Amino acid sequence: MFIILGILGLITEINNMNKILKIKGLDNISVGSFLFLLSFFLKMHLNIKNTILNSLFEIFIFILFLLAVYSLRLGLIQMLYSAYKNSKEMKTKKNTFSSIILVLSQLLGLALIVAQIYEIFK
Repeated sequence: MFIILGILGLITEINNMNKILKIKGLDNISVGSFLFLLSFFLKMHLNIKNTILNSLFEIFIFILFLLAVYSLRLGLIQMLYSAYKNSKEMKTKKNTFSSIILVLSQLLGLALIVAQIYEIFK
């Protein structure tokens, strides 16, 4: 329950930063993170006994993982490009890069919380 509230709060914070600072790519990073976590939890918690269904499930997880990697990579490239573009236009490199570091630290904090909760229930 707390993980879901944390993810919703993070998405809200990302959308607010996207509107204020006009940094593109943050939504792609959040979608990629969600797909990565979804594929991880599906792989860890579902155990299918049937061999045909298991192979289809593995293919589905692999496609989810590829989409997550693509979305994360696309979001990171868009974020760096828009930060570079905004810093040339506004001459405020410090504010833009500190905002990017803030968002990335929030994403990493969420990943650490999920990992700790997973270890507790393991």
